[in-house]
Amino acid sequence: AEGDRQEEGRAEGDRQEATVGPATVQEAFMRFSGVYSKRIDPSRAHPKMKRAGFVSMTGRPLDSLDAHIDLESFNALRYTIRVHKNSVHRTFLANLRSDNWVTGGQNEDVWQVVLHDGQKDGDWDGWKEVEVPLEAFVLTWRGKPVAEAVEMGKSKVIGVGIGLLGGDQHVEEEGEFCIDLRRIEGIV
Repeated sequence: AEGDRQEEGRAEGDRQEATVGPATVQEAFMRFSGVYSKRIDPSRAHPKMKRAGFVSMTGRPLDSLDAHIDLESFNALRYTIRVHKNSVHRTFLANLRSDNWVTGGQNEDVWQVVLHDGQKDGDWDGWKEVEVPLEAFVLTWRGKPVAEAVEMGKSKVIGVGIGLLGGDQHVEEEGEFCIDLRRIEGIV
């Protein structure tokens, strides 16, 4: 059954893994969980790999006739999320991947915005709705904001996802993380 399907991904780092899949059949939502690690296992990593510490999941359109999600008529996205007790101190990002509409190529631009700030949002129980204006998404390259002002091609979105903030700008504590996603909907 579709509700029973689960996918796992493993990164090159030591013990870095994430699981994406529905948690139960009774309540439909996607769980993104795993172990965050910045260690690199030299025996498994590519020789050019110099740093680790990024984990993300991205969903893509299922319709093979049109590989784009058109967000042109929306002003914001509403995420219904539940951050688990072991992760309330973490910072999660929402991300959109789009074709580069300026060059017209398949070069994926990654736009990110903070979805849950572990330092500011604190603890909560249950589901929370977070509205994010589309203008709040910032173009990034390898997790860092791009300095030049670029407009998102809202009609050319090819992926929607959630990630855990890491890298050079933010030191995230190693260990388990878990966030549930019930819904993402466009707001006019």
